[in-house]
Amino acid sequence: MEDQRTRILIVDDDHAHCLACGKLLRRAGFDVKAAGSVDEGMSLLLSSPIDLLILDLEMPVKDGEQLLTWIRSTRRLVKLPVLVCSSTPLREVMLRVARLGVEGIVVKDGAYLGRLVDRTLLICRQRGFAMQSHVAIVPSDFDRPTVSDTTVQRAARTAESETGENTPIYADTAATVRHAAPDTASNSTRESTSEPQGESKRRDGSQAPLPSQSLPIDEATGELRQLRPIVTRSDLLETMMSESASVRALRPSVQHVLRLIDRPDSSAQTVASAVKQDQSLSLRILKMANSTLYGRGEMVDTVQKAVLRIGMEQIRSAVMSAEILDAFSSVGLDNYINPEAFWEHSIAVGLLSMRLSQLFGQAPEQCDSMFTAGLLHDIGRLLYAEQLSDIYPKVIQTAERLELPLELVESRLLQMNHADVTDRLLRHWKFPNSLIGPVAMHHLTIGTMRQTSPRAADLGVPLAFGNRLVHAMLIGSSGNDVIYGLEEFADHMRLDGGTIQDLCARAYEEIADLRMNFMMHSAERSEQRARDVIGSFRSLLGDARPASLALAPSVDPVGLAISRLTPDHAQASDANVITLRICTPADRDRAVDLLESVPDWFAGGDREWRSLPVLVVGNSKGCLPQDGAITGRRVDFVCLPVRISRLISQIRTLAEPAACTNRTAA
Repeated sequence: MEDQRTRILIVDDDHAHCLACGKLLRRAGFDVKAAGSVDEGMSLLLSSPIDLLILDLEMPVKDGEQLLTWIRSTRRLVKLPVLVCSSTPLREVMLRVARLGVEGIVVKDGAYLGRLVDRTLLICRQRGFAMQSHVAIVPSDFDRPTVSDTTVQRAARTAESETGENTPIYADTAATVRHAAPDTASNSTRESTSEPQGESKRRDGSQAPLPSQSLPIDEATGELRQLRPIVTRSDLLETMMSESASVRALRPSVQHVLRLIDRPDSSAQTVASAVKQDQSLSLRILKMANSTLYGRGEMVDTVQKAVLRIGMEQIRSAVMSAEILDAFSSVGLDNYINPEAFWEHSIAVGLLSMRLSQLFGQAPEQCDSMFTAGLLHDIGRLLYAEQLSDIYPKVIQTAERLELPLELVESRLLQMNHADVTDRLLRHWKFPNSLIGPVAMHHLTIGTMRQTSPRAADLGVPLAFGNRLVHAMLIGSSGNDVIYGLEEFADHMRLDGGTIQDLCARAYEEIADLRMNFMMHSAERSEQRARDVIGSFRSLLGDARPASLALAPSVDPVGLAISRLTPDHAQASDANVITLRICTPADRDRAVDLLESVPDWFAGGDREWRSLPVLVVGNSKGCLPQDGAITGRRVDFVCLPVRISRLISQIRTLAEPAACTNRTAA
């Protein structure tokens, strides 16, 4: 019997999107094909009967708009229904697309797949296409957009007024996000985004909130859900992806170099000759080639040798990284993001991601690209600081007040976090997908990476692990001083404790070299900056002298942070509070047994050890030991991820003699 299923073609260069979307649509009973380029899509459209096209607008070489134009000029395809996806719905592009005629536009964000499938089902019902009578795909509450005056809708109305036609455009731009508060929300709730409470020293020496009484994490996230977004998603995208946000417009000399690199017949000598015309770029490339990244053998003394050492496959990313670093080297946000600390953090993430990629056995070109991915992984945050200087401080203040990771608050109040913005920027700047994917996923857990993109998950693990390690090692600051769990990444990569210890020990020296080369600062200034960052946190500890215990100490993130705050063993031997890392409920009994054994390095004796207060650090409330498992001690509890200010506050409170007995905080 002939297959009567509706035939859908997905044209998108993002392999992960094709896989995820195709899986959902096949589950709904559709016959789905995918093409990774416009040319491949044209071939399938001409050779196969297709009932509905799902088309991505942003693709290299030929984009979706060109394919749509071709379809509308091809007689046999002119009436083909097309559903468009876009990461950057600029008004002028939406106008052109609306005039060509599409069934709808779905904006790609972290929760767009449900809306995409929902819209596909609606189109099929309207056109009477064959489909399952019962489809078990229901977008979650936070996937349901509410209608708002978005860029896409304005474009649709403009197209209608100019053409006199009722253009079938579906303006799904996710103008609100998860659990948006009702219009009757109180003024005090809305205004709380800009009212920090309490003060303490920031990492750059300014004042930052350190609440005297912390909200439990579930209360904090509940309050976050009640806050209303402070900008519409469409307006945010229009601002972020405008021409003014595009690396300030590349200098002509750099544009010339990039054009040569993109030509298949260009040689290292040709590229080097072009690089030499720009003194600043030449210096950057020479320093990069002689840094710990590529340093092998004698120092190179010419640009041509530098290009050869870096390699033609990586030189484009190197040139773009140098230009972006120059363009954003001084961008920051007074009292919130220090540019020197930001780039130190980024450089450290790049180095550790590259080293982890090497340990993971990835291809050499992928390992090299991991440094660039790490260097640029948070660039969206600098763009927020520059383009949203009036409202981004409110986002940071809210994250500090609620003591939540900044990316969560960005997603709520700005409707896109910095990783989403960086993803779009790197696509705009034509970086390879093998680099963009890890950047987009660097805040995800391994399980979420696999769900998002099964094939690309392993590419993203080194960057995500490197970012978490740098946070735990307190190197630099991206404006988001949070400690995340490490253990699942070490287990996934099958790295033993000794390997990770060696990696971290070598990293400090290598980072010092890269910091000086990339940031163009003197060694003394760079070292002083690093001391200032650590010193600002040490000052918050007061009289607390924490020591850490963990079943896997080499990947205990709190232990790594404490080793930076109290680096020598003599201080640990004089501890007056203990942090006990318990990753899962299954680890509770073994962790308590570890706590009951007096470590060799503790100088106070058995009796004193058994009376020290304990801060249990878990991944969930289930990690808290059962009642009666820990006796004779004051006990507190904190979940990862945790802001460092909250962690230090709880450590300091426990270390005080008058601390209340056996309290547990979520």
